[in-house]
Amino acid sequence: MLKDKLELLFLDLDEARGMTRITASPPANVDRLESRVLTINDELGIVVLDVGQAQGIRVGTEWTVTNQGDRTTTLRIIEARPLLCAAIVTGGSLRNLAPGATARLTVDTQR
Repeated sequence: MLKDKLELLFLDLDEARGMTRITASPPANVDRLESRVLTINDELGIVVLDVGQAQGIRVGTEWTVTNQGDRTTTLRIIEARPLLCAAIVTGGSLRNLAPGATARLTVDTQR
């Protein structure tokens, strides 16, 4: 059931991406890779970022989001698509996140 809901979430995002004609380009420096939070699904506890396999993102990589109140949330990628990925919160709180927030790759998880 979770897999089905995640699939529907990705389909909605793929459709939105197609309507806005967003394109992705590979990062110049993986050590400084940043992404944006596209959406947060409270029901599933999933965060969708605007990077994917085309940028070298793999399942298991970790990201850190720091909001204006210096609250840090750690994310772990659980699904990667060509231009999007889904993550779960492994540290901090989903409530500290908002669409548009900047997520930074935690470099030591890239093996």
